[in-house]
Amino acid sequence: MEEGRKVEEIMKKKYLEKEEQYQVEVNILKGKLEEKDKLLRFQDNTKILDEFLVVKGLLPSNLVLVFMKLLKVNVAHKLKQGTLV
Repeated sequence: MEEGRKVEEIMKKKYLEKEEQYQVEVNILKGKLEEKDKLLRFQDNTKILDEFLVVKGLLPSNLVLVFMKLLKVNVAHKLKQGTLV
């Protein structure tokens, strides 16, 4: 009977360790998903701004593209550093 309890405790411990590993993996994947989501929302917003400025004639389209490219590079850099809020 005592041996059965030891086996049960070992199995429970292994289960808890696996569950913890899975939770760490889930948290990592959630973080990556959040970063992708931020980047996609930023890209959508810059596209809307680009279209707005071009339609209003405030900036020529090629200048907007250069500006947006620089802005995207800056944001991508901040995302990698984790400093974009």
